[in-house]
Amino acid sequence: MLIPCQLRRRVAPDAAGYLRFHPADPDAALRHGVALRAYAHGLGLPRPSLYLDEGLTWRGRLPAYERLLGAVRAGRYGIVLIPGPWVFGLSDEVARRRRAELSAHCRVLERPGRRPGRYEPGP
Repeated sequence: MLIPCQLRRRVAPDAAGYLRFHPADPDAALRHGVALRAYAHGLGLPRPSLYLDEGLTWRGRLPAYERLLGAVRAGRYGIVLIPGPWVFGLSDEVARRRRAELSAHCRVLERPGRRPGRYEPGP
């Protein structure tokens, strides 16, 4: 008997979005937030809760990421939307590690066809 993947792994219906912004361009977070919410709408997901960290904290703690990870581990979100892997870290190694931390507990979906730092409206 085949078991659909949705039944094999419980996925919470709520979605979250994770963003990082540079203090010199805080409007970029707003543009990416609008884009992630439009992406969620296009996927038929509920409006995501957004978690934002300042981009310059790459050497230190990321309080919003840590709150998001805790919420995902607690089962609050089944899907996390991101504009690109760069939100997790400036180095590929750090970005892969943070993405893997989240992916162990939820699905991480990257908004396709977009470049970091630029907002391109969807159809």
